[in-house]
Amino acid sequence: MPAYNDTIDDFNLKWANTWAYLKDEIVYIYGAEYAEDEEHSKNYYVTLSNSEQKKKHIPNFDLSSLTPILFDSQFFNCDFSQNWQKTSTPACLFIARTPRRQNKRSISDENTTIFCPLMSITSKITSSLKRSYNLSKEHIDRVLTQTFPTYLQALDLCNDHLVVALSKNFAVSLSTISKEKYLLMNQFGFIGETDTNNLYIYHQGSVQEINDFVNRNALNLRVINANNT
Repeated sequence: MPAYNDTIDDFNLKWANTWAYLKDEIVYIYGAEYAEDEEHSKNYYVTLSNSEQKKKHIPNFDLSSLTPILFDSQFFNCDFSQNWQKTSTPACLFIARTPRRQNKRSISDENTTIFCPLMSITSKITSSLKRSYNLSKEHIDRVLTQTFPTYLQALDLCNDHLVVALSKNFAVSLSTISKEKYLLMNQFGFIGETDTNNLYIYHQGSVQEINDFVNRNALNLRVINANNT
């Protein structure tokens, strides 16, 4: 059978308004259009922007040259240089992907949401936090290249940055319950409290995954099943 080639409409359905790889560079794809000149009506161009945020109009762009950017839902850390009270943005955000059965081949604002993982208790801390954030190249870079602070570093950073990711799956934050402890959360919500020596786990189903996290990272911490105390 002959190979199927995307039409301009197919390309826009899959790639318009998405972030993707063009070779090794992350680019934003605005979409494809036919040339306005009737004499060259069979010609088309694709508009994209590169890392310098400069728009490029590329004629007869190879419609098969893009590679999707895909990753799972996760916590990620952003900027540690400024206090969250000045920026109204915590260091840690959560990026959530919708199911992949969709038209878009790569990440976009249509299928990816970024929000503060503390929104459920924001009213008890502050009303100034933004509820959600538009997907940007900076966010993508952070997710793809991020590293995480140590456990004790993360607790210390919470004072200036409100909530800090320990890994893709766990984060700690300032507490609305205790001045001596911090809140511990996974991707589904709050699961316990922490201090510099102990992890108090209130969600029974999370005890094993926290034990695995502690052992995998060789942390000198005691995991306490708070349901049994």
